[in-house]
Amino acid sequence: MKEQNPVYKGIVMDNGENLSVRGKLFEGKVVSAKNKNTVVIQRENPLYITKTKRYARSTSTIHAYKSAKQEIKEGDIVVAAECRPIAKSVSFVVVEVKS
Repeated sequence: MKEQNPVYKGIVMDNGENLSVRGKLFEGKVVSAKNKNTVVIQRENPLYITKTKRYARSTSTIHAYKSAKQEIKEGDIVVAAECRPIAKSVSFVVVEVKS
């Protein structure tokens, strides 16, 4: 039986605007939570190298919006979803804090 992915709807920003979530959903580790409304998330992607027939680690950092109600600190594992561009480098929103 297929496992269903949760649907995240009804996310509201701090100023009261609705935020529609669409596109990619990924899990990552919070690297920096110093800003008031944004966090920096690092995600790891396995990269297959055909010449050596092995996997290498590839990381990418993504800026994501967080609500003021969410308590997020460095080292937490979070789920982020794609949304409309909120700022120049912010196009993701934190929808769930796993740990």
